[in-house]
Parts: sequence; structure tokens; C-alpha cells
Amino acid sequence: MKHLFFVLAFGLLIFSCNNADPTAMEAQIESAKEELFGKGKQTFDKTKASGLVDSYQEFITAFPDDPKTPEYMFKQAEILRTLQRFDEGIAVWENIYTKYPNYEKAPQSYFLVAFTYENELKNLAKAKKFYETFLTKYPTHEFAKDAKFSLDNLGVSPEDIIKGFQKNQKAAN
Repeated sequence: MKHLFFVLAFGLLIFSCNNADPTAMEAQIESAKEELFGKGKQTFDKTKASGLVDSYQEFITAFPDDPKTPEYMFKQAEILRTLQRFDEGIAVWENIYTKYPNYEKAPQSYFLVAFTYENELKNLAKAKKFYETFLTKYPTHEFAKDAKFSLDNLGVSPEDIIKGFQKNQKAAN
């Protein structure tokens, strides 16, 4: 009898997952966004932000082919970055440009992987690899100049970059 109950419960779970309502999930996302970013919100609530990340993930898992999925993934990665969950954000950005290469922000996702390796994780070798590949894949993208600048100044302190600008300005005058 216990075995029959388990089989029925498992079947109900599978059935309910397969019949998820995208409209209800979108409403859940909107509600979570309102709780986090709504009018009058002055502080960033990490618990509410994590709840929004989870709401995005539920939709992404249930509807991988929905046109909204890559945008929800991008927003999810932005929140993960704000939460300083950098490795998770990188994984989401990588999924975006791998699974949704035609999504308008796929190149930006690639760039953000490089940027995060450089500026947050201080892994300059990986940052270099991703910047170089970004420039190969997206040489005319609006972030191409930023990627080139980052590559040229990888590991250079902001102070030294400013000194270089000042030196170039003096030479130009």
C-alpha cells in the first residue's frame, strides 16, 4: 500500500510540474520584483533578492523554450552578481550564450563573464581568455572597445591607468 501511495504521489508531482502555468509563474516573478524593487524601497533585501532568483529559476526550469526565458536568466544573473554570488552568475551568463546564442544580450553575457572574472574574482587568466574570445566572436559589438581596453590594461591598477591617460594628454598638448 505504501508503494502505491508513493507511485501516485510521484505521478501527481510529475503531472503538476508538466502542467505549470507560465502566467502564474510570471505573476510570482512580478510580485517578487515588487517586493524587492517596489516604490519606497530604500534598502536591498538579500532574502527577497534570493527569492526573486528562485522565482526566475522556477520559470527557467519549467519553460526553457519560452521567449522570456533568456531575459529572465539575464536578470537572474544581474541579481546574483549584486548578491556577490559570482560563480552562479557566471554559470547563468554562460548558459545564456550557449543555449540562446541568438538572444540580443548573448554577447553582453559573454562580456560580463570576462568582466566578472577580472574585477570580482581577480582571475586574470580566465578574464583574458574570455575577453580575447569575445573580440573574436563579436568584433563589432558595442562592448568590443571595452573588451580591448580591458585586455590592454589587464592587471593594471586604476591609478596607473589614470596616470597613463594624463601622460597621453600632456603629450597631445
